[in-house]
Amino acid sequence: MTTHRLDDTQPHAFWDNSYPARLTVASGDVVVFETLEGTGQIAPESTAEALANFDSELVHPLTGPVYVEGAEPGGVLEVEVLELEHKGWGWNGVLPGFGLLADEFSEPYLHHYELMGRECLFRPDIRIPFEPFCGVMGVAPARARALRHGSAARERRQRRHPPPHRGDDCPPPGARRGRALLVRRLPRGAG
Repeated sequence: MTTHRLDDTQPHAFWDNSYPARLTVASGDVVVFETLEGTGQIAPESTAEALANFDSELVHPLTGPVYVEGAEPGGVLEVEVLELEHKGWGWNGVLPGFGLLADEFSEPYLHHYELMGRECLFRPDIRIPFEPFCGVMGVAPARARALRHGSAARERRQRRHPPPHRGDDCPPPGARRGRALLVRRLPRGAG
């Protein structure tokens, strides 16, 4: 068993198997994925202006693809989450007209916080326990072509969520340490 690393310097925002694999692994190998935060556009030094101007086409940045030797159409790929580590920082934001507090904010609001162990230091007097989880995880569609997304009539690549039967949107209690994702209907190499 070999351990491989993929950094977060080449993110993409589409489930599209025309992207070349950044890494080829054998069954049973371990891959350490470095990932970006959920928009791929907010950093510890960002202000509310960055949140107001983020590009929604880049949301859910993906790290990969990875080609898995021996993964064949008709097979099943099991991906086990061995460990999840944060980068010591997180954020929450509110956009006017969007989400739970849509009517409470007239301007974009961005709040940064420090992550320490399994606690979020929201303010000096507020510590919130948390457990890291994968946002999305899956494989590309079997064919290297554009896919229809939702009810849109135009052709486009699959965005944000893995194609049906090829992964999962992983909110809690989703892909956490010790959990496994089983993916059916694989493209060759799993992408």
